[in-house]
Amino acid sequence: MLHLGLWLRRDRPEVLFPRISLAILLLEVVVLVVDGLTWGWLNLLIGLLFPISVMGIDAVVRRVNFPPFYPNWWMPRYKSRPVVIIKDSVVLQVSILIFLLCSTVGVGYLVTNLTKLQVRQAKIYL
Repeated sequence: MLHLGLWLRRDRPEVLFPRISLAILLLEVVVLVVDGLTWGWLNLLIGLLFPISVMGIDAVVRRVNFPPFYPNWWMPRYKSRPVVIIKDSVVLQVSILIFLLCSTVGVGYLVTNLTKLQVRQAKIYL
């Protein structure tokens, strides 16, 4: 969908290399159709339905007169936010990464132990 959007806006100056974007779009379409036919018609229809539904939702959002859908509603809210300067964001990023890694290992450990416990109980009842 990104490459389709770039191709549709090819006349704008911020779009670089629109022909390459068209080539990538055509490659994506070929891959979608070949993979869809390989996996079956239902998967092909699901693969086609997703981008079409995203474009449909975008069209509805553009037509609905709901203030949060427009940039003018957001501008004062962004300007009124207090400025928080994070001097060293690397420490924050590494801390979050360590937390996510540790929590993933912990959840994996718990799931493994619960699975082993259920297997042991199943053997007892046999």
